[in-house]
Amino acid sequence: MDFYDSIMKAESTSNFYRLINRNSRGSHSTVALVENKKRLLDPKEQCRGFASFYEDLAIPKDSSSFDSDYKARISADLDLIRQVASTTSDPIPYVETAEVERAISKLHTKKAADEFGLVSEHLKVAGTIILEPLALIFNAIIQLRYIPDHFKSGVLHPIHKKGKDPSLFTNYRGITITPLFAKVFEHVILEKVESCLPASQSSLQFGFSKGLSPLMASLVLTETIVEAVENKNPLYVSFLDRQKAFDVVYHDSMKCKFFHQGVNHHIWNIVDELYSSLTSKVSWNGIISQEFPVLQGVRQGGILSTGLYKLYINDLLLLLEEAKMGTSIGTVYTGCPTVADDLSLASNSEHEAQSMLDIAYNYANRERYTIHPEKSVLMRRVMPKNYCEIVTDWKLGDEEITLASSAVHIGTTRASSGEVQINIEDRISCARRAFYSLTPSGLHGTNGLSPPICMRIYSLYVIPRLLYGLESFVLNRQHIKALESFHLSMLRIIQSLPQRTAKCITYLLLGARPIEAEIHMRCLTFLANIIRSGNTSLNRIMDRQICMKGKSSSSWFIYVEGLLEKYQLPSIQSLKQSLLSKEQWKTIVHSAVDKFWNQVLLNDCEDKSSLISCNTRNLTIGKQHVIWKSLDNNMCDKKRGIVKVRILTGTYIVQSTVSKFNQHSVDPTCQLCRSAPEDYQHLLLECGALLPYRKRYLKDLKSIISQHCGPESWSKLSLKQILQLCIDCTCLCENGTLILSQSTIYDIECVSRSLCYSVHCGRSFLLDELNVRKR
Repeated sequence: MDFYDSIMKAESTSNFYRLINRNSRGSHSTVALVENKKRLLDPKEQCRGFASFYEDLAIPKDSSSFDSDYKARISADLDLIRQVASTTSDPIPYVETAEVERAISKLHTKKAADEFGLVSEHLKVAGTIILEPLALIFNAIIQLRYIPDHFKSGVLHPIHKKGKDPSLFTNYRGITITPLFAKVFEHVILEKVESCLPASQSSLQFGFSKGLSPLMASLVLTETIVEAVENKNPLYVSFLDRQKAFDVVYHDSMKCKFFHQGVNHHIWNIVDELYSSLTSKVSWNGIISQEFPVLQGVRQGGILSTGLYKLYINDLLLLLEEAKMGTSIGTVYTGCPTVADDLSLASNSEHEAQSMLDIAYNYANRERYTIHPEKSVLMRRVMPKNYCEIVTDWKLGDEEITLASSAVHIGTTRASSGEVQINIEDRISCARRAFYSLTPSGLHGTNGLSPPICMRIYSLYVIPRLLYGLESFVLNRQHIKALESFHLSMLRIIQSLPQRTAKCITYLLLGARPIEAEIHMRCLTFLANIIRSGNTSLNRIMDRQICMKGKSSSSWFIYVEGLLEKYQLPSIQSLKQSLLSKEQWKTIVHSAVDKFWNQVLLNDCEDKSSLISCNTRNLTIGKQHVIWKSLDNNMCDKKRGIVKVRILTGTYIVQSTVSKFNQHSVDPTCQLCRSAPEDYQHLLLECGALLPYRKRYLKDLKSIISQHCGPESWSKLSLKQILQLCIDCTCLCENGTLILSQSTIYDIECVSRSLCYSVHCGRSFLLDELNVRKR
């Protein structure tokens, strides 16, 4: 039961991977790393190799293409800024204990310990006793403009990039774990400068910003594509790959840009000191390398890193936007939707597209980082008929940039044609891998965990991987059908039902939503997040598309407005005027979507003759059928439930079913007693050959009914009503034949489940004996 409880409560990605790895511990072999064509197998040598690689990466490199004049100007500016900041009259921003408390509350739990063995739980458990001492230390740091050396150190952990060759050092991302107290201090500093940083932030930067998500950048690009298609304009989209973007940030330029944000000079002095004399060491297989200096880059994993990196790269976005280079939707500029270092450039003109590449290249040279010409691609997304293209080769500096038919952008694939279908196939493939990777943990049919637990795991870990990113696309019926096919197949596997089982009952037995309902809920939640984010570009695009586009448009906002109508929810304009909280909107959306689809599924059930014995009126999304709810968490009970659920859904094969499927060319007569056609009534109640297998369970059912409904109740039941009692007793409660409590229904379910299984086993045994005699 402990494992059962842990599954039902597991909701984090870490638990997902823990389940996957449960049966593969100890099976990992040592990876051979290659350094100068030499294979390194010894962990100490590998650690030294990583340290050498990251030390080299931390030292600024010069290139003939880099702008030396800009470097000299930045160095002079930084010297002047330091003079101004050192003689500042700005008030000292003292740290209050409440700020320290908020900073500690932002620390994530269950994370790796720092080099001193401290984890965030130490400070969270310490309570208020730690607040005042930390506030005093932080105030002393700000007043003295001195950062302790251990605040500047960090332990770098190489993390392998998925899908890359694990033998190459370049295919590992360096995540730095900074000292715990340094993290708290950075959280305090971040809170003090948060109001300054977004002041000049481009509205097309969607990375690492509160209220924004990468999918919003994806949606901007989607709307740009729709606009080009509907206006029959050509569209060129470039996706630029910046080499080791976070690791090669030019410190002097970053500090100057930070100063020009208007931050308090004392805070600037602290950040200047924090990014001076940085050191790091590598941890690999429990071995720690020698310390080395870090002269460039922001630490991946640092609290201030994301804000400083966005500030560092922001000028490029503003430069493109102010020059109006790139696409627009109406008067809304959409030429460079970006997520941190993931930059895309969109233009309706090939000359302009090349000019945007030139600007990005020149900015990279100015800021002393490199753009990969091999990994960066340009894609012709929309090409009208009879359009004559002039530019034939595309350049990034002196190097040619690849002209591709598809590219991966923010976790989704962008393609010159069939874009949505490609993403659907990728999502299904990812979800299938997730499902089967959990198979050793019991996520499968007959011999696995019970269906309610499997459904919980499936909802938490497989569905998010199936639907990731699809809420930013407009899906047609064909796309939904492909997703539904996979979704239904997995639900049938979980319940050990054959693939011919009716869709409606497959969903309702588990209380699961159709995949279309899941997508619509995500779209509607995404819409509210867009409105709530206050992002200028997206909200202006939304207003423009709603005003200018008709219902035939492929715009996502027209599509989602149709969803609001479909589920009788407030319009977009109404939502903008009085937007509900995240939880309130989620509750309303779930209720409206579930109500709609519940009615659709129930209507579908009424047309299915195979469900004649199932009480469909008692079924609803979000509520599992009593046949699954009443299961004990053991293998035997699950096998009993599987047999019964097949009888309930009309998918259990008896002789009359075989006859029907073979156009009555097969005799429907029971092969065991040869007295009547074999249907469910004959199988469970009438067949003489199976009497020993059912007798004791019918006696138990009679006892339960007599005890709870009166001695005469059983005798008043007809044969059909007793059959109904065995298959789904809630039908008799629904029509008033019997009045049963929930506990009694569970008792009946337990006995009837055993009855169905006993009869099934007896029938199989007798049929095998009959076949042996025939041979």
